Amino acid sequence: MKKKGFIIIISGPSGVGKGTIIREVLKHKPELKVSISACTREPRSYEEDGVHYHFLPQDVFFEKVKKHEFIEWCEVHSNMYGTLHSEVDAMVNAGQDVILEIDTQGARKIMSEFSRVISIFITPPTFEDLIKRLHNRNTEKKEVIEHRLSMAGKELAAIGEYDFIVVNNEVDQTVNDILTMIDQAKEEFS
Repeated sequence: MKKKGFIIIISGPSGVGKGTIIREVLKHKPELKVSISACTREPRSYEEDGVHYHFLPQDVFFEKVKKHEFIEWCEVHSNMYGTLHSEVDAMVNAGQDVILEIDTQGARKIMSEFSRVISIFITPPTFEDLIKRLHNRNTEKKEVIEHRLSMAGKELAAIGEYDFIVVNNEVDQTVNDILTMIDQAKEEFS
């Protein structure tokens, strides 16, 4: 019988570089798959539906909640986000490892319900670095940035719940650290 794949959780505050890091990890490990989350927020100018997220109207999102189509879902920054069973189950059951970029609320749900989970929390070098990163993105209004920063404190408080913690000082080193963490955790499960 084929072993199930791992769910690899990548969490961290908004602006810490999760998306960039995941793209770089995939260059080194193209066999990894990425689960595309569903969300109710408006797409950013560079985002495509079905590529970056499944952008759903709120009523469609909640219809999927009623039908139990999500592994986990929660409200983040006044929008709904969720991980669809259809995005994860088939890959994991086929033995493929799947990366989930999710917040701490969703991570807790996944970690409590699945056994083959590797959880990695990415932190900024300092809170001041996070502030600069969020402002330099130029993707949100000032009040949205302020809300994200207030949430960052709560997310950072969950750091002890994760298998691994990595400080994103420099992307290449962070990627190398994460690749090592994934290999180490998979070896320990064997």
